Amino acid sequence: MNYSTAQVNVKYQVVIPKEVRKIVEVKPNEKMGVFPLDKNTIVLRKIPTSILDLEGSYKFPKDYLKKERLSW
Repeated sequence: MNYSTAQVNVKYQVVIPKEVRKIVEVKPNEKMGVFPLDKNTIVLRKIPTSILDLEGSYKFPKDYLKKERLSW
């Protein structure tokens, strides 16, 4: 991906460049988390809106489900 720039307006709003929106698949009205990493770096991250958005985000330890079922 090429380098993109964005400008902060007088209301401190920033428009995410179209190329970036396409890659990240950002949709209108979608909530974003804003995280400062240091004095010069800000990270935007999509916030899950549904439990289905979390699918695959956690990997259970090997044999976790088998052990859990045996405990019932």
